[in-house]
Amino acid sequence: MASRWPTALALAMSVDTFFSEVTDDLVRHFASAMALLPTMYVIMVAVDRRRLTWPVLVVLLVGFVGLEAQDQVPPVVVILWVALAFAVWSHLRGRFADGVARLQLVGLALFGALSVAGLLAEPGLARYVVAAGWFGHGVWDLVHLLRDRVVARSWAQWCGVLDVLVAAALVLVPLYPPS
Repeated sequence: MASRWPTALALAMSVDTFFSEVTDDLVRHFASAMALLPTMYVIMVAVDRRRLTWPVLVVLLVGFVGLEAQDQVPPVVVILWVALAFAVWSHLRGRFADGVARLQLVGLALFGALSVAGLLAEPGLARYVVAAGWFGHGVWDLVHLLRDRVVARSWAQWCGVLDVLVAAALVLVPLYPPS
């Protein structure tokens, strides 16, 4: 059971999502936050220290909260620029010679595009675009967990479970609104 603490943490963190109304603002929040997911992987390729996965997450989350508190620059713009900066730094250090590392650029393009699409789509469609992105990233995490690559296993487990639960809540909660 000790190795399942990331799953328990993800379950605890997602409970509120199933008891909250899925508003357009909530969907936009999750669309912006989705950009953090591939950014995390690109940063971890750059630093090449899996033990730093959780501290990097804390820094990203603090930065995201700060970005959401202002209204001058959309958070997704800053997050994707940070990811691009780390990708360039990684390239300059020769980190993308590895196919697994290069795959993170594909993830950045895919999930970054879904993040932006979720912000630009009309609200009804945005909910499904964002849910698809979060679910897809949950699968991405599972693959990385099973292959034990790029990020800490505990983080891949936590993120995969959380991602799938966020996706499920975005799709299911509006069908069965909390009373």
